[in-house]
Amino acid sequence: MDQQAIIVRVFVRCWLGSTLPLAALSRWRKLLPHPCAAVEVPLTSLHRPDALHEPVPVAPFLRIDPPKSRSWSIAAFGEAVLVFVLALLVRMDAMTGLPPQADELYHFYAARSYLADGSLSVFSGTYLRAADFTRLVAAAMSLFGDSLSAARVPSLLASAVLVATLYLWLRREAGRGAAAIAAALLIFLYPNVLVGTLVRFYALQALLFWLGTALLYRVVVEARPRFGSAMLSGVALLLLVAAARLQIVTLIGLAAFGAWAALYLTWRMRDAVPRLWLVLGWLGLLVATGVLAYAVAQTGFGARLLQTYRSAALWAEPNRDNVFFYYHLLARHYGILGNYLPLAALAAFAFRPRPALYCGVVLAGGLVLHSFGGMKQDRYVAYLMPHLAALWAMALWPLLIALRDRLIVLLAQRWRLARPLVTAAVALLLAALLVKETSMLERTVRSIVLSPDRPLVMDVGRGWQANRARLVPLVWDAEVFIADDDLQAAYHVGRADFFMNRSQLLENDPPDEFVRDFRTGTPMISSADSLRTIFACFDRGLLVSGDLALSWLTAEAREVIAAHSTPLELVPPIHGYVWDRRRNGGSVEPPAACNRLRGFAAETAPARSAR
Repeated sequence: MDQQAIIVRVFVRCWLGSTLPLAALSRWRKLLPHPCAAVEVPLTSLHRPDALHEPVPVAPFLRIDPPKSRSWSIAAFGEAVLVFVLALLVRMDAMTGLPPQADELYHFYAARSYLADGSLSVFSGTYLRAADFTRLVAAAMSLFGDSLSAARVPSLLASAVLVATLYLWLRREAGRGAAAIAAALLIFLYPNVLVGTLVRFYALQALLFWLGTALLYRVVVEARPRFGSAMLSGVALLLLVAAARLQIVTLIGLAAFGAWAALYLTWRMRDAVPRLWLVLGWLGLLVATGVLAYAVAQTGFGARLLQTYRSAALWAEPNRDNVFFYYHLLARHYGILGNYLPLAALAAFAFRPRPALYCGVVLAGGLVLHSFGGMKQDRYVAYLMPHLAALWAMALWPLLIALRDRLIVLLAQRWRLARPLVTAAVALLLAALLVKETSMLERTVRSIVLSPDRPLVMDVGRGWQANRARLVPLVWDAEVFIADDDLQAAYHVGRADFFMNRSQLLENDPPDEFVRDFRTGTPMISSADSLRTIFACFDRGLLVSGDLALSWLTAEAREVIAAHSTPLELVPPIHGYVWDRRRNGGSVEPPAACNRLRGFAAETAPARSAR
């Protein structure tokens, strides 16, 4: 059988199984295009190779050669620097004019306090979540100035470094072309861009998780001395601990990584260990995992961990048991990239089995575990999105190469300059997208990837920004000002006397009316009685709220607002209500109760504007 050969069609892969009859394949020769001669593969090579390590022979127009070198080079780092700069510029452009989003201002005001007196205070409260990140924000503000743009620098840098490290890793695993596609996806897809422009820890957590798991990936797949493996594992552990300190959901990603490592090592040992022992080993591992999980759940720590995993704030309660939340989120935010992700994963596994298996298991496992948790939000899975970009890149690059070669072959029959013309056309198209105007690129991305009815930016901050000029004189003319978001109110108009947000109120201990928010110290209300008291104690007042906070109120509370105030015309999505107790009437509370509320207002009235 030395010279006997067969013709292998694109979709016939060596990993499909054992030797196939030559007669069943020989008739496919006619299906191959003339310029692309078939690959002659010795019949013995049809026996299943190590699919996770070796590229499979295919027709030349789909041959994707493995990277020429698996060592880092100056050229690779030079390309990574260019990728970093492009990612940074795109995020800086997206940040321009972006109003503060949900929870950004916690870190902003806490970082201000840290620079002033070393505390993490937000007004008269304290914000301790992700304190290390807040200190990093404070360092950026000390270098670049006291502004929201300066506070966003750590996220900008972390997001851009993440793109560059993804490029380096995929360039080593799947080649320069696939790495470029993955970097482009992570650079321009706006859901990823938005995470990289917020004063929140999600971009930094994603970077730390990616770096830590990438190092562990090398430890698992590459044979190296024990000392080298121990060093890489130690660095990876430090990175992953830092990621977990920022966001506890890092543990979910680690569980998914552990599932991949178990699958990969089982594949590696399939020839050295009898199959029965592998099956018994897997059964033992599953039983041991179940017993350990049950034992931990019986302890106080395990019960708290399970409660944290399944709990949900009021704003997240509607999706607490929605196990399809992330499926719909991918379809809504990523369009075709989300809807056809399973097909992309299969194609990536066909061309690059080892890295595709890693990315696929970590992404799928992480999304499944997140789907059964209580709290669900797009930013909670931002650290998994590099794996999605890598999968699509490994699937698309071979197909693009095939399309390019076929086009060049067809054109070359009539014109010898086809290759430079095709290359120049692609370069000009990219230049037009990038240079002419950013909005054109944004519209292109929206039309291809995102649903047209899905906003790219949360509207609450934009609503406060749009109504600032109208609200400032009204706020400072009122005796009392009630807002559904005390941070947005403080940033845009410089004042918030009472905080009307039932979801935030329920997170306080105890969740009583007029209790001070432990994060900001602002008194909180949500009941109809509390609103009646405020309406009765203050002659002039203003209430500003979005639709969501109003929907959390009881019907009675909304009736009280309607009965004692007049709607104010504001630019949606926020709504305003003004009142005058002397015109609206109503009973006056005892002086002691009113004095207490007036004391609250006097304490919170001083300006808090970030400007």
